[in-house]
Amino acid sequence: MKIFINPDAVANQEDWPYMIEIACRVFRGYHIFDHQSFTDIEGSEWYHHIEKFFGRLSIEKMIMSAAWPSSIHNKKITVTHQSNNIHSNLTPDHAVIFVSKPLKILIENRNSDGIFLKAMIRTLADKALIDYCNLPESITCDSPGGVGELPKTIEAFAAQSNLIPLRVIVMSDSDSEYIGDQKDHINKIKATCNKHNIPYHVLTKRSIENYIPDAIWIEWAKEPNMTKYKSKINDFLAHTTCERDYCNVKELFGDECYKLLDTYAQSLTRENLRDRDGHGELEKLLQMIMDET
Repeated sequence: MKIFINPDAVANQEDWPYMIEIACRVFRGYHIFDHQSFTDIEGSEWYHHIEKFFGRLSIEKMIMSAAWPSSIHNKKITVTHQSNNIHSNLTPDHAVIFVSKPLKILIENRNSDGIFLKAMIRTLADKALIDYCNLPESITCDSPGGVGELPKTIEAFAAQSNLIPLRVIVMSDSDSEYIGDQKDHINKIKATCNKHNIPYHVLTKRSIENYIPDAIWIEWAKEPNMTKYKSKINDFLAHTTCERDYCNVKELFGDECYKLLDTYAQSLTRENLRDRDGHGELEKLLQMIMDET
């Protein structure tokens, strides 16, 4: 997140503890200060105070991190007492709560969807996002217990955002059985997200498991104890891309086939994951995550 500092946010010493905690989050790598707004307050009483608190080298590190371009820290907030009913304008006491929150990704299944997201980031993301994800509690995945519960969970989060904005995005399977299939429960998720201006991504294919690359299935079929599944895997791979996009993979191979992404991680590459994606969909999902960091 890029944090703009209005001079009025550091004019009152009562706000300094909040601003120091915000600076601590910046120093640890969770956010960056807007370079211009940070240099604009250079020479202020607060600037001299944090220089003593952090040390000159640490302050220079914050300034440098703000100056270099990055694929992350795209979301912007302004710390100010001039709210003007703008949701991204936050007073210091509210801003420190907001910037201390992890980015929460609401998903249907913490196990399957969570493993896939980690594999996708590990394989496709650039170093900036990977490093960000390695920070403790930078991004967390939360599952309400099924796709039907997602709208209720979204509403519950939205109810908490009266004074402090949400740091939430939503990802969901489509459950589509053919091209253009629109499920009512998925449309409800979209409508709820749109109602609260929450970014979301509904997968084009039926489920997360439909994105597992061929190389992973082939490696699985080589296992000595896979006799009962080997012919089934070969039949599955012989289908057209479209047929495989919408088949019920979990019904074919069991609920835990998502673990293949961890078990055969060495066979997961940028090329074969993008090839199974086909339309740059996973890049868009990554961009949605980066836009909210």
